[in-house]
Amino acid sequence: MNISSAGRKILIVSDIHNDIQKLDKIIKHEAADINLVLGDWFDSFIYDETQHYSKTAEYLLNFLTSPNNKTLFGNHDLHYLFHNTHVICSGYEHRKYNAIGEVLENNRLATCRKIDWFAWVDSYLCTHAGLCADFIDPTAKDLSDINLFLIKERERATYTLVSGDKNKLITLTNAGAITLTLPPSVFTAGQQIHIARMGAGGVTLAQGSGVTIVSTGATASAPTLRAQYSTGTIICTATDTFLVIGDIA
Repeated sequence: MNISSAGRKILIVSDIHNDIQKLDKIIKHEAADINLVLGDWFDSFIYDETQHYSKTAEYLLNFLTSPNNKTLFGNHDLHYLFHNTHVICSGYEHRKYNAIGEVLENNRLATCRKIDWFAWVDSYLCTHAGLCADFIDPTAKDLSDINLFLIKERERATYTLVSGDKNKLITLTNAGAITLTLPPSVFTAGQQIHIARMGAGGVTLAQGSGVTIVSTGATASAPTLRAQYSTGTIICTATDTFLVIGDIA
């Protein structure tokens, strides 16, 4: 997502945590041309009744009807927007998921398509909770290099995991088919990599030289993520041996 502030007022806020009344007051007071929320709409120590989650979901749906309103995913949004145990963090409760789900109903996927992972506002990179240096290719020299790194999975038909991917969520958003290769001599037993198929392109896992993949997929050594928005986890069980679990085929 790229946003230009030329001749426009941009409002950037984050961590709503169900306090939609305050957010609404800020938006009305600032009267900006673009409203950008950096994630974490849900979970709160203060507004934690089931009704608060329903109202926040309703507000989010209405917020996203305007092309001038943008939002990113936060970690406290992922476990309610994606029904997957691998993205659950502190605060998650089934009652909250159910309350949000009753509002989203068949709009869940459409809502996810309107939410992004990062945004550039002019030359400023906006994310939820920042960008860990472990994510960035050490060869990156400037903002253009960082941007190319962030969108690499959207532009490539192939991607080979690197050590910096361990214990991270790797999103694969290519419109075409993607081959995700598990390399040898990179990961150690117990390390995990979480993957999500965000694009329309199919995702197939491939064994690097000397690597063994096991799974319940139709082809055990080359499982695929079943559909768009499917997620999975790659677990290194021994040297160059991986177990793949999740919504696979």
